[in-house]
Amino acid sequence: MIYKYVFIVIACLLASIIISYFFYYYKAKTDGRVTLMFFLLRIISVFAVLLVFVNIEISYTDYIEIKPKLVFLFDDSKSMADKSILIKEEYNKLRNSDFITDNYEVKYYKFGKNATLLDSLSFKEKQTDIYNSLNNIDIINRDSKAELFIVTDGISTSGYEYSDILYSNTINIVHSEFGITMEDVFIKKVNYNKKASVDTKFEIEVMTEYYGDRSVELELILKKGTKTLFRRAIKLDAKQNRALDVFELKENTKGFKEYRISISNLKDEKNTINNSKKINIEIGDYSQKVLLVYDKLHPDIGVLKRSVAKTYKINTVKIDDLDYKVLQNTDLTIVYQPNKKFEKLINKLNSTSINSLFVTGTKTDWGLLNSVNLSFNKKNRGGVLDAYPVVNHSYSAFSTRIDMQEYPPLKYTKGLVKYNDNFETLISIKGGQDYILATAKVQNKKVGLWQGEGLWLWRMYSYSEETKFEQFDSFMTDIIKYMSVKNYASRMQLDYKTEVYNNEPFEINVSKYNVNNKIDLRDDLFLI
Repeated sequence: MIYKYVFIVIACLLASIIISYFFYYYKAKTDGRVTLMFFLLRIISVFAVLLVFVNIEISYTDYIEIKPKLVFLFDDSKSMADKSILIKEEYNKLRNSDFITDNYEVKYYKFGKNATLLDSLSFKEKQTDIYNSLNNIDIINRDSKAELFIVTDGISTSGYEYSDILYSNTINIVHSEFGITMEDVFIKKVNYNKKASVDTKFEIEVMTEYYGDRSVELELILKKGTKTLFRRAIKLDAKQNRALDVFELKENTKGFKEYRISISNLKDEKNTINNSKKINIEIGDYSQKVLLVYDKLHPDIGVLKRSVAKTYKINTVKIDDLDYKVLQNTDLTIVYQPNKKFEKLINKLNSTSINSLFVTGTKTDWGLLNSVNLSFNKKNRGGVLDAYPVVNHSYSAFSTRIDMQEYPPLKYTKGLVKYNDNFETLISIKGGQDYILATAKVQNKKVGLWQGEGLWLWRMYSYSEETKFEQFDSFMTDIIKYMSVKNYASRMQLDYKTEVYNNEPFEINVSKYNVNNKIDLRDDLFLI
């Protein structure tokens, strides 16, 4: 390819010389230094123009060989001294192996209290801190994936329990006892919310992994105290070595609940500490009482209930069957597509401190809403428009990462809403001046206006993109949570671990929030 471009450059140069020659020397009557100078300048200019038209591109590819990382970590403590000869033989074999050095980027470390580069093995370290040593290796290799081959008897004389760091995101541990790979099964991670509400379902997600060469059948057990709640059979092998199990639970009493998740041991398994984990979940009455009132059924009503079902129970009532006494124990009333039948309900909401969310659409009677002294009104011009959503990620009440750029539009009636109070936008209409969802705090309660029907399309689109409803449902739960919880002049929030490792410092973080749920740093906090 490069020879082709050399030929083109030479041809351009010859062409520029010939063209310039015809300009200044062909049948020319004058000659001299000035003519020669113009002749040379003409060659340069024509040559440059020709090169621009040719548009020469020269590509260059550079190949870099990147070897996978392999880390060897040797226990240099006194407890390994009786096997020192065997370990040194293995170490020398590794050092002299052409296959390893040619195919891997190899690093050797030794450890006692801390991990250091390996120059020689003495087996004189008095303390063994496996947790700290593995953590050091994890930090060193944070930028790239590495396989770690550890030679140790597993006896740790100081530091934290090391089973939780054995299988980090940057290092894969290959357990070894002097060159012989050992089987190991372990609970890698347990995902759960630290708080759950009474009589509301919550999930515990357990990730199990296996290292070995054969196929094994195991049993995963979830217990509360001495009571076994779940038993599940798991089959793992060298290729399919991971399993993800989700347990759905519900508690009917308040308080801290301790759960123990365990996986059955392998035959002759050396490290069984990582085969079980304990978690604590605080069960309380965190759910708010939400009432949804409607006149005619619509798929959006089912979406509103379904998307928040794990956290809230929404009581749906037809306006004709509404008992107004239930308003006394309601934190949020969702008024769905109101018409003339809702006049009494809206007047009740205006005279109380109950939070309210008005969901409007193509069947909403805006004449009623404009006549009942709400914080907003709209001149309905007739006709239906498409509302494409744009999320306000700087919404002050809570943050969200959901992206609705490709979501289908909702249907809403034509006309611009006038907001009488200081409403804040969570979802605006793309290319318009109006909003899909705006909220405000009016005196001692919250008021929200949702414009648009077709919410079920949003949930279906979210599932088609992610094969799950989690992100959309979480977003809707945040909305209901914010609208249903009453704000106070100030409030404290405590953040602390419900379980700590032995010798780990116990920390309590205290945050003070103002009425807008923003951290208030104006006052000093003291622990008495």
